[in-house]
Amino acid sequence: MFDLQGGKFFFMEHVRAKEGTVMYYIQPPASIPFHYFARCDVMNKCYENIKAAAGFEKVELDMFEADELVHPTAIIFFVWLLKRHVSGVATK
Repeated sequence: MFDLQGGKFFFMEHVRAKEGTVMYYIQPPASIPFHYFARCDVMNKCYENIKAAAGFEKVELDMFEADELVHPTAIIFFVWLLKRHVSGVATK
């Protein structure tokens, strides 16, 4: 078996909207068609698993809004539901 020591995991993913925002309440009913048509989880909270369950020694992350996703095409296809993102580095 392999015993991997050290290393970095770089990640960026769309995540659940900030609690208390309008988007936070729109995402749950939208999650069904998004999952069916795009195989996408609009209520993703992957950063919780990266921080807690994956066993990394250090996790640095940054939450941000991808404002670029609010344009006519994004509005038509509801991509604006994926506006909030997390990016970061996890160190083993």
